[in-house]
Amino acid sequence: MVVFILIRKSGTSSLLRFLYDNKITNHDFPEESDSQVMMVRPEFSDVYCPIDAEHYAIVRNPVDRFISGWNFARKKQWIKNDQTPLQLLKSYANNPSSLSRGLISHIKPQTSQLYKLNEVTLIPIEKIDNHLNELSDSLGIKIHSFPREHSLTYDDYDLDDEFFLLFNRVYSKDLDFLPYSGGYHSII
Repeated sequence: MVVFILIRKSGTSSLLRFLYDNKITNHDFPEESDSQVMMVRPEFSDVYCPIDAEHYAIVRNPVDRFISGWNFARKKQWIKNDQTPLQLLKSYANNPSSLSRGLISHIKPQTSQLYKLNEVTLIPIEKIDNHLNELSDSLGIKIHSFPREHSLTYDDYDLDDEFFLLFNRVYSKDLDFLPYSGGYHSII
């Protein structure tokens, strides 16, 4: 069995659509399905993940993921439309309990959501195609291509040194540990 631990704002909606569209899985919980592929939110991974399964998580450039979470929060009206990424980052760093649980789940560090880091294969979102092709071969199924959605990166925003210094402090483990490709890495 293969388990995908779903980290929000890291391509999980696209992964879910891909797995459903290709009829690879249709349930989140193993007791409801005889599927060889299972998807589970990080907070349930200790409860629902079979020990002998292969565990995967898609990870994303931490700054791009934060900006995506900020945009999502504005769209959902979890924050004011004029709130800047720096203001949201300061709120998260200084008083996370002032933010909604939904918002926090979309911006908290990816490494904090992976309780068994040494037991999970981390896949950079940029390399998901290769891993899904290998998965389809091992399961003996034919798959359609992974959906691509345009996503803005942090380069599309005017982020200053104050933002990056605070970001380095709050997301240092993500910046140093995750195998994402290209882009911003810790300067500390």
